[in-house]
Amino acid sequence: MQSPFDRVALTFILFFGVSCWEAKGEGPSIATERGKGRVTFLIDGKAFADFVYEDPATTRPYLAHVKAPSGFQVTRNHPPKKGLDPLDHETLHPGIWMSFSELSGADFWRNKAPVKFEKFLDAPKADGDHATLTARFRYESNGKTIAHEDLHLALINAPEGRWILWDSVLSSDEPLIFSDQEEMGLGTRVATPLTVTEGGTITSSEGKKNEREVRGTQGAWCEYSKEIDGIPTGLLIVPHPENNPRAYWHARDYGMLTANPFGEKSLTGKGDGTVVVNRPKNMRLRFGILIFSAKIDAHGESQRYPSLANEN
Repeated sequence: MQSPFDRVALTFILFFGVSCWEAKGEGPSIATERGKGRVTFLIDGKAFADFVYEDPATTRPYLAHVKAPSGFQVTRNHPPKKGLDPLDHETLHPGIWMSFSELSGADFWRNKAPVKFEKFLDAPKADGDHATLTARFRYESNGKTIAHEDLHLALINAPEGRWILWDSVLSSDEPLIFSDQEEMGLGTRVATPLTVTEGGTITSSEGKKNEREVRGTQGAWCEYSKEIDGIPTGLLIVPHPENNPRAYWHARDYGMLTANPFGEKSLTGKGDGTVVVNRPKNMRLRFGILIFSAKIDAHGESQRYPSLANEN
């Protein structure tokens, strides 16, 4: 199926994995601000997202309070706000994250085993329309280190929206066993107004809609969105085409969308998505998340965001 977002996905594929991004033209400027256990990314002085790398309640790295170019927050409040948000999965669905409910026998998704920050391999830095950081994390179970993760995170302002590029390499001296479970991979929890239960839509590259059709399928990308003040707003997940295995979509009408490379049986009832990685190989998982609030025309070109439009 052809879609206006096909060219957006192609843009991601072409540029993903580069160590730097050459700023071209004029646009919003990204900056970083360090806080306790977190890095806040700002665009033109306004907070775009918080990268949290140390949190005693949600013991794994994540992005929270992620905002579209219009200023609308596309991820659920973290923690969820009583009276505004469903209070389910309060510490498990912080915004955007990558985790595993069974990695070498330990459950990191439900915070039963911690992922501990060790250091920045490359300190957070910003330059024009992009920002990057690289952080090392230690996966622990019963006091034993079972894996390390080097996470390279890049934020890029582009015509179609704001790209978050998530590039993780997991390694260990022992075999890494990724079990076939539902809660594995790159997860997102969208803002309550975007959910299907509140009138939003999940759409896959294969033309499937919402949890009933999307869950357990595969595709080049999947989007969770809704028109906010007449502007299509939401997020789009694009697994890197070289990820192996390919991801299955774990989609929920209540607001979760996960790209799960290890959920074949759990999500389809067939096969076995368990993956064992032995030395000297590592497991590399890459995803692009596009945060958008702009109309995309029939040719895949983004119209200017309302918040940035200066023309009459």
